[in-house]
Amino acid sequence: MAGDEPGDGVEAVALAQTLFADVIVMDLFMPRMGGRAATQAILQLNPGTRLLVLTSDENEVDAVKALRAGALGFVLKHASVDELVRTTHSVALDQMAVPRALAARLVFPAPVAGPQPALAALTARELEVLACLTRGLGNREITRTLKISTATIRSHITHPLPKLEATNRTQAVVHATELGMVGDSRGARSR
Repeated sequence: MAGDEPGDGVEAVALAQTLFADVIVMDLFMPRMGGRAATQAILQLNPGTRLLVLTSDENEVDAVKALRAGALGFVLKHASVDELVRTTHSVALDQMAVPRALAARLVFPAPVAGPQPALAALTARELEVLACLTRGLGNREITRTLKISTATIRSHITHPLPKLEATNRTQAVVHATELGMVGDSRGARSR
């Protein structure tokens, strides 16, 4: 329901239980329970909800924390109305949405040396789909790029989640990138 605005994270979780919203815009910094904890709690109660984090701080650490918590997008409070609408639509379509300036500054840790168990557990096609996701491609673009059906793409996104200890595609991208599982050699975005 538009216009319902909780005063803190605890109220946000309670409201999410009654509204069953498709997209929730969540303030990252709230009293009693922060946006990250509220995001995790909401997704545990209703995994189909998509969360967009709203914050006034362009801090890479906070953006990564929000994405790890399960948010699909990150938008700054000073963003234009058009940008907020575009970002909300992207998140509603289950696409990762991060401001371009912030995305350019996000720095993920270097790959851990030695073999990665999660890497060995993924198929070549799952790695290709993850590489497309790290470039910000949606299902339609991945369908065109890899010439596979949307159902196959969904399968190649869903099956790796437990292997990467992720609950959604955004967490899978973050974890895969941190592990160095996808990169320039697999078609990820060049720096």
